[in-house]
Amino acid sequence: MDSLKQYHLNKFNQSKLHFEIKNAANYLATNKEKAVKPHKHSYYQLIWFKSAGDHYVDYEVIQHPENTLFLINKGQVHYFCPDSSNQGFIFHFNDIFLAQYDHQLLKRLSSTLFSEIFPSTTFLNVTDVNKMNTIAQMLVDEWEQQERGFGEMMFHLFSLILLQAERKLENTSSVKTASEEFVLANNFKGLIKEKIHEFWGVDHFVQELSTNEKALVNATKSIPETPSRLIIQLKILEAKRMLASQSMSIKQIAYDLGFEQETYFTKYFKKETGLTPKEFKLSLP
Repeated sequence: MDSLKQYHLNKFNQSKLHFEIKNAANYLATNKEKAVKPHKHSYYQLIWFKSAGDHYVDYEVIQHPENTLFLINKGQVHYFCPDSSNQGFIFHFNDIFLAQYDHQLLKRLSSTLFSEIFPSTTFLNVTDVNKMNTIAQMLVDEWEQQERGFGEMMFHLFSLILLQAERKLENTSSVKTASEEFVLANNFKGLIKEKIHEFWGVDHFVQELSTNEKALVNATKSIPETPSRLIIQLKILEAKRMLASQSMSIKQIAYDLGFEQETYFTKYFKKETGLTPKEFKLSLP
């Protein structure tokens, strides 16, 4: 496979809006060579698939019904499956787009919609679709006309879509975003990512989070995973992302992730995925 590409949104031009709305099928037709290969972004994506199909996120093909929202976080690996119709909308946006109008909203959504604690998809019912269609059409109109106050109008309209998505995710989850369990699970997941290049056991995380193992187990039920399984899953996910980048050898990746020997990393990886790191690299599109 080719090296895993990372794409940016107006990275070198801070005067731009740092937001885009695209027709999904048209976007795929224009950018097919890039979009159908695994890649990642330094910005967020919200994709509304109006038709049923498949989409690839973090090395898994997700089958989805019509009217599914995909929430793609910064750094997540994904691609469009070319055999799907991919009808719908794509929203691209950076931190700066939200922060310039409402920094608290950015902080909140990075802990809910884009915490990767909730699933990366949510499904819209008929009422949701009607609401979203109205807002999306207003966004398209504003995008095309770009009259006075364009940026602020785009922000407020898009905020409605983000808040609707947040409501849907919370309504279908067993945990509420304001609960102590959610906060603990979010902090735990963040700390695992922060320490992904080391080997910490559950006891060490419990100590760092000033909690106890029972509370941590209860908190991670919302994911749903045990604390120990979540540590392993995130370690494997980071390994997959590093293997896909092609910029480091398997030996270098092993050491970077805290493994003392490449052979131990290979056994660890194969136990969880059924493939050796080399076989995984060869299996990528």
